[in-house]
Amino acid sequence: MRRTAILIITMKLQREIAIILAAAFVLLPALAGAAAAAEPTATEPVQRLVLFQSPDMSNHYGYITVDSVDVKLEGVNAVYTINYSIDPWIAFLVFLLGKQDLKNRLLKIINPPVPSSGQTQEIVFQYVDNEKAIISVSNAAMSYGDNTYWYPEQEFAITIPQITFTASFTKTYNNTRVIERGFGYY
Repeated sequence: MRRTAILIITMKLQREIAIILAAAFVLLPALAGAAAAAEPTATEPVQRLVLFQSPDMSNHYGYITVDSVDVKLEGVNAVYTINYSIDPWIAFLVFLLGKQDLKNRLLKIINPPVPSSGQTQEIVFQYVDNEKAIISVSNAAMSYGDNTYWYPEQEFAITIPQITFTASFTKTYNNTRVIERGFGYY
């Protein structure tokens, strides 16, 4: 009987703590925004510098800010290593609710090339955390059948600050949203 009472009290306490944490998680960003928006009380005018960034030049997608992408080409397959950061208050949600939304957004960002007709494509997340993802993509390139390959044109969902392709060579693009015309490699 005493054990049951302790269990009931513990369950109620856990529920109350969960409600308090959820309320704090919801209210904290709103309160932080209100505090930041509060006008200063000084009598001198405040100078503010506002910089605008064109959406075409943004490396931010939802709650993800991409720093760099490395693409290792192995025959027709590609391995994408994405280095990024997540908005701090979303990182807790990713931990709490899982990484499926993060994975979906990362795939939209890299937008891997679609294989030519008749080929299937397999996309596998080898590693995902709050700073880095490694994604392998089969049939990302086309084979000419003589150990030469063609990586097709690719458009990303955002501007990638630095993207490096590694195959029989290393090729780096800066502030890139589109790989135009593609390129060959062996």
